[in-house]
Amino acid sequence: MSFWQEKDEQKLDAPVADFIFHVQCRSLPSDHADELRSALHETLPWLADEKGVAIIPVLGAASGNGWMRPTGEDSVIHTSRRSFFCLRLPKQREADVKQLEGRTLQIGDEPVAVTRTKVRPLLAHSTLLARHIALPEVEDEDTFLQAVAGGLSHLGIRPSKIMSGQCARIRVADEYMPVRGAMVAELTPSESLHLQTVGMGDRLTWGCGVFLPHKGIAPVGQAKEEYAAT
Repeated sequence: MSFWQEKDEQKLDAPVADFIFHVQCRSLPSDHADELRSALHETLPWLADEKGVAIIPVLGAASGNGWMRPTGEDSVIHTSRRSFFCLRLPKQREADVKQLEGRTLQIGDEPVAVTRTKVRPLLAHSTLLARHIALPEVEDEDTFLQAVAGGLSHLGIRPSKIMSGQCARIRVADEYMPVRGAMVAELTPSESLHLQTVGMGDRLTWGCGVFLPHKGIAPVGQAKEEYAAT
């Protein structure tokens, strides 16, 4: 007789899922999170009252190690058949949110057709990346890292590795808000799912503080994003 039990936290389940919406349009402004948020709230009014909603805008093609994307007020994302945005929502909202399929959203001057939907459970990756985090300390890298570590500690998460990304600005209503990216590594499966579920900060519907799976940081220069729609 043997007594040998493996601890397999990878089977942990999260209360939310990623609802991925493929889109068809010519192009989008790189900074379109505010307009996407407004279009989604107009089409699905219940989103405004749903707790814990996160919106991941159309990311476009990455360059370099996956940290860099077109930036600037006039920069543009050229979309393809693989382009998509994502809503991170409680799983029980699946029937409600699938009403977006077949609809056309007006994002600025661009009509964006929502062509198909895919539901994907959160993946318990040990390395997560948030492209934008909105914190008061964002403009000083050392202070920002301390603030991120403090926010993670408040969630009961104590990773051994945090790396900051570059500063940027995104439009929120009529103002531009400074943001900075962060990569968090060596998370346990339960920590990973918890961080993806709750995010960081109060700008989740602008895509800020939303953590996505990443391949890893060794070596960072060769890392590729794991997050994909297919």
